Amino acid sequence: KAVAEHLGADHTELHCAERDAIEIVPRLCEIYDEPFSDECGIPTYLLCKAAREEVKVALSADGGDEFFCGYTHYTMLSSAWERVSGLPLALRRAGSTVLRRVGVGAVKAMEPLLVKTTSRFYPGLEAADFSDKLLKLSHLLSAPGIRAAYTSSISVWPNESLKDLAPGLKPYNALGVLTRNESADPSLDMMLADAQTRLPDNFLVKVDRASMAVGLEVREPLLDHKLVEYALALPGRYKYDGRTTKYILRKILYKYIPPELVDRPKHGFAVPLTDWMRSALKPLVLHALDPARIRRQGIFSPGYVKNAVG
Repeated sequence: KAVAEHLGADHTELHCAERDAIEIVPRLCEIYDEPFSDECGIPTYLLCKAAREEVKVALSADGGDEFFCGYTHYTMLSSAWERVSGLPLALRRAGSTVLRRVGVGAVKAMEPLLVKTTSRFYPGLEAADFSDKLLKLSHLLSAPGIRAAYTSSISVWPNESLKDLAPGLKPYNALGVLTRNESADPSLDMMLADAQTRLPDNFLVKVDRASMAVGLEVREPLLDHKLVEYALALPGRYKYDGRTTKYILRKILYKYIPPELVDRPKHGFAVPLTDWMRSALKPLVLHALDPARIRRQGIFSPGYVKNAVG
């Protein structure tokens, strides 16, 4: 709102009640026409629906994070890996085991208090976030290299759990698209991997299907091939200068908008899915993941799914 006021642009706010979002869930299979597990598809659909009431064509900014080092986990993981990679692998794996067996359980017990304390600074924070981050740290410690560490960091199911969840599925390697050796810049490896996997297979699918479901045309100017080629050729310091992500884009933006309006913590486009699955969506979860149904489908282990559902 402050940016719109500074630029003299029209500003529209969409206030969405929880029931409005939950009503979309049964329609997700129709909207995406395939299994699609990104809960951000829910607010994306609602946003596109609201936009279509005013316009037929809209601009989106997908690609800015992947090509200009916008995600904080690129720099955070690179920094963390730099700190732990010098330790012997055997020692790191021992620390990883301790974290999983002791640390995750302790954090789970404290999660309600942690959420209550920090949610006012990070709206939408869920209890699962804390134990999930600790679990990812344990994966980082046990990883033999940065590529394996990154694959674990973006995976809902680590490969060792995937064997029990779906015995017939092959382990997933998000960085398998990179055939060359690991570069001197881990952030670049992560950006290139995302540009070839999560960007086209998740984020662009999410926006394209949600917008087409309501007849809205969405264009992606940051994915113009000339701009992508330019970004890939830029030295890393123009994307991250040691303090600021998307450095060159911000420098351009500062010509038009004061830094104090845009320099703020990155906030995801998520919904409180965990809470919904334990309340309003619980009947749907129990129906979709019923052990008898899972057994008939023959893909996942009914027992493992039952334990995961709790």
